[in-house]
Amino acid sequence: MDIVDAFADNDHNLSVALVATGQGGAYTDEIVALRLERGVPVVARFRDAHRKPVPNAFLRGASVMHSKNVKLMPENRAVVDCSAESDSDGKPATCDAKAYVWNSRAKTFDLNRVLSKTISVEYCRELKYAP
Repeated sequence: MDIVDAFADNDHNLSVALVATGQGGAYTDEIVALRLERGVPVVARFRDAHRKPVPNAFLRGASVMHSKNVKLMPENRAVVDCSAESDSDGKPATCDAKAYVWNSRAKTFDLNRVLSKTISVEYCRELKYAP
């Protein structure tokens, strides 16, 4: 296991790390998010827009047609899951980012559609995909 990225936000009592588990697919590594709770690492919990649980398993890596990434955005207290795909001709086909923002009351990272849309536009523009 390797720490890929981490941040601590003392104002919000939040410490988060993205950890590579060594598992994954042909071109990806599996990444899980951990946070510290009273100094002990715990697996972070994620929820979709309907507050239903989402697996804490992200992918990072790229092939000719697929790209996956997960990153932290400390300024938003967020974990961002990014993906992009090209068609068989190598032209951009799909691009998306999902931002999960820390909910201190529920102690979960909850999908934030507004931030997701903003980050998707920026991420896809960087990759030269249409927003």
